[in-house]
Amino acid sequence: MNEKLKCESCNFSYRADKNERCPYCGWNPKADPDLAKGMKVKTQKPKSNWSQFAPPAPSKASSQPSSPESDSATIAELIHAQNRTTAAVRSLAVFFFYNLFWGAIVGLLVLIASALPPVRDCDFYDGCTNATNPASIFLLVLAAIAAIAGIWITMASAIKELRASRTTQTFM
Repeated sequence: MNEKLKCESCNFSYRADKNERCPYCGWNPKADPDLAKGMKVKTQKPKSNWSQFAPPAPSKASSQPSSPESDSATIAELIHAQNRTTAAVRSLAVFFFYNLFWGAIVGLLVLIASALPPVRDCDFYDGCTNATNPASIFLLVLAAIAAIAGIWITMASAIKELRASRTTQTFM
């Protein structure tokens, strides 16, 4: 039952049991008996978006034979571009994971600082008051220093990786 038809308009093979008309150009052999007999008639553009998958028309530049030197230069340029892209993606990964690491350290320090109980300061005249724990102040200052150091180290590492992808045209 898998009957294959060849489109008379565009020579595209398709399954007749799945498609009534050619999925590439929209040719319908049942609707146009003259086309089914083999006569070539101009068809309208298909209503579906199958035409976007058509292979590109050959250009004049690609029809000329290329020399091995130009092919190797093109391959070298492609490899160079691929290496630049790899270094840029590595820079993004370094930035993300360093930020994750430093953010976890800062978050842990803030969590510990907020978990410390306040200090009760009792006086004979004023009674008892709650004061901030000096250890939590120290941990919050340490968290701020770790945040600034983390941002600095993360940016330096990411820029170092990004400079590996630099070419002569970039300004970084």
